[in-house]
Amino acid sequence: MASPRKPRLPGQRKPRPLNTEKLLERMQVGKTYHAYQLAAKFNLSSLEIRPLLDSLIGSGKLEVGQVDELAGGYRRPHPGTASESATALPRTFAVQHGELTGYEAEFARRVALCLSVRG
Repeated sequence: MASPRKPRLPGQRKPRPLNTEKLLERMQVGKTYHAYQLAAKFNLSSLEIRPLLDSLIGSGKLEVGQVDELAGGYRRPHPGTASESATALPRTFAVQHGELTGYEAEFARRVALCLSVRG
């Protein structure tokens, strides 16, 4: 027995069939998209398209990118370049040993300044 389908509203377009080739074809190389933007291209919800996006990330055909300050997105990498998420980066900090000198004195000066401003 077939499952009942939701009726389409008047003027609502029929969802397009989706596969990885069609999705990658619609994405510009280097541009980062929200999941809802990609879902809208195929008249789907972002919940329906996320499993496909996650599988493409796992296979290396997509990478995670930053759309804006608050949200991440999905980006099609340039051909021939390694994904940022798969590349090991060198350490960007120095390992230092020893004691910090003058730290307590600076801390005491800042406490005194804060208390004097407080009144």
